Amino acid sequence: MTAMAARLPVVATRVGGIPELVIDNVTGRLVSPGDAEELAAALETLILHADVARQWGSRGRLRVERYFSLSAKLDATESAYRRALGGIRLDASAEGVLEQEN
Repeated sequence: MTAMAARLPVVATRVGGIPELVIDNVTGRLVSPGDAEELAAALETLILHADVARQWGSRGRLRVERYFSLSAKLDATESAYRRALGGIRLDASAEGVLEQEN
């Protein structure tokens, strides 16, 4: 995620939560674990095609900002609480009064 936030192209393996972050051939390249030939081909793509590297880096940055930034996580958490409370929201005033949304 750090590389994507820095607009760097990513080559990663399809393990754990990585496929949730990296979209294959859009924000980076996902390769099979232990497949050296697939890894080499992905790296060769970046070396030979600077335009692809720039596109993956730019798209990766946008994905991190949209879905994984602090702001995005706070918005998602607030939205989940609002749904759970049935539209009740916390007033921004110092009293912290609960108000029903219209």
